Amino acid sequence: MAALNSFERAQRLIQGAGFVHPDAELLMSFLVESVDNERAANYLLGICDSSEDNVSGLSIVLSRWKSLIAIFCHGLYSRVYEEEIIKRIKARDSVCFLTGRKSSWKDPLIVTEIFPSISGRIRGPLREMLAAFLSPTHEDFLETHEATTSNPHPPDSNIWLVRSSAASAFSQGFFQVNIFDRMVNINTTFVDTPRCPTIVRNANYFRRTVLSSKAMADCTHPNTIALDILSRLAHPIRWVCFPEAIPPGYACNRVSNAHSLHKPPTWFAYILNACISSILAFWLLFPVSLRIMMYRFLTWLGSRIYQRTNSFKVRRLPFGLYLKKSSKERHTSLSNEFKTLDLLRRQTDIPVPRPLDLASDSENTYLLTSRVPGKPIGLCIDFLNDKQLRIFARDLRNCLKKVRNLQKDPTLPSTISNTAGEACYDGRIMSAVEYDETRGDFFGPFSTEAEFNKILKSPHIPDVVHRDGHKIVFTHGDINLRNVLVDEKSGRLSGIVDWETSGWYPDYWEYTKAHYATRLKWRWLKDVIEVVFKDFGDFSEDLEIERMLWWYCW
Repeated sequence: MAALNSFERAQRLIQGAGFVHPDAELLMSFLVESVDNERAANYLLGICDSSEDNVSGLSIVLSRWKSLIAIFCHGLYSRVYEEEIIKRIKARDSVCFLTGRKSSWKDPLIVTEIFPSISGRIRGPLREMLAAFLSPTHEDFLETHEATTSNPHPPDSNIWLVRSSAASAFSQGFFQVNIFDRMVNINTTFVDTPRCPTIVRNANYFRRTVLSSKAMADCTHPNTIALDILSRLAHPIRWVCFPEAIPPGYACNRVSNAHSLHKPPTWFAYILNACISSILAFWLLFPVSLRIMMYRFLTWLGSRIYQRTNSFKVRRLPFGLYLKKSSKERHTSLSNEFKTLDLLRRQTDIPVPRPLDLASDSENTYLLTSRVPGKPIGLCIDFLNDKQLRIFARDLRNCLKKVRNLQKDPTLPSTISNTAGEACYDGRIMSAVEYDETRGDFFGPFSTEAEFNKILKSPHIPDVVHRDGHKIVFTHGDINLRNVLVDEKSGRLSGIVDWETSGWYPDYWEYTKAHYATRLKWRWLKDVIEVVFKDFGDFSEDLEIERMLWWYCW
């Protein structure tokens, strides 16, 4: 195995130090957001080497990093009131630089400084740390900025036109802005919290625009270096401001005392279920064309009521419904999901959607299901504390244990297949194989594990192949931050969705696919996936093989 570089060594130190959340994320941001990852890592490792032990060294770095970020969190962003400057900047920017929106009476456009006043506040060890985080070019900008702070009229390159709420959100690290030539890329940061400004929730996750051509010799565009510094500090600022963004009563402030994920059904639930079954049976008597017409209307209506989901194939409808749409060529994938949901609801108490209808026309297939309450864990994991996340991991482990204990129908001839014994539909397999129009996106079914392993092989590394003899278990096939839902108030798992890739696979497949789908959110991998699967077996060798094969996918 190749020796670890400084960045990888520093990452492992942080992940193994046992810091409470979100301190580990904050420390990791010092490495990840730096201009030169190796230089930042060497700074951190140098502090650790000169300390009593690694944890003591990391604690010193963490303390300095918090102090440094606090300066930018509480920096002074002065509003500009000079009419001549306001007129010039309005002519340059026209709309809110961050959101592209016009002024409103509740949230007017204002002209404000971009980079805060930090004159004389970064000295000694903090200056040394900032130098390790930034580049010499950034350092030169900071010196120039500090020298001109006393100027009563800030340069046009350090002021912009933004909505009042957007200016506040920017100072709290909710936006990142990068300018390349005249192209402007604006992102909202991914550190999600319940107390998130409305302007951020309504903004596009990613927005691209072009700098106005109205800039003249006496009206320059915003400084790209200033924006780059603040963009690199956005995630650290969010982590430092993190506790303030959690209102009382949320999961991170309390831990559910319930030992069981599931509540026994009430008499009302039985009556409601009977009513739904009766209505559904009546609805399914209508022609397919009429049902599809109604689903399209509800999709149109839902698009005007609800925000988009995290999948372009899935739409939320009124009346507690969801609709998944796929091309006719991928009908088998939705048919497989329908059968899987029916199987799980009959044989387990895992919280999954109720399959209501599967209908096809000449072009598309539609899967109608009930709504499962909760939000994707990816939107909530940042504000779950360590104890809460352990309970969530326990919930997920219990659900997957029930999934893996399902018994295969002995009449199914294939060893590895989808739920019904038909061809597999899986993005990992697709990425390893040249597309064949005749076969489409479906593979198998496979009569032996050796046959399955053969399709995963890469011609570039023919000796890298999985061994035979794994236990074949029922598998979701796409456990990721989008498909596992959580109750954001209690922190308990509330549902598992998106079962179209499910089927009978080797026992390592669920684990390696979880790593395949999510490679950057290390807290999810370390504190959830590793904890969940340690009771199911040691799949480290299988993961190592998969990682070698992934290099040659697509």
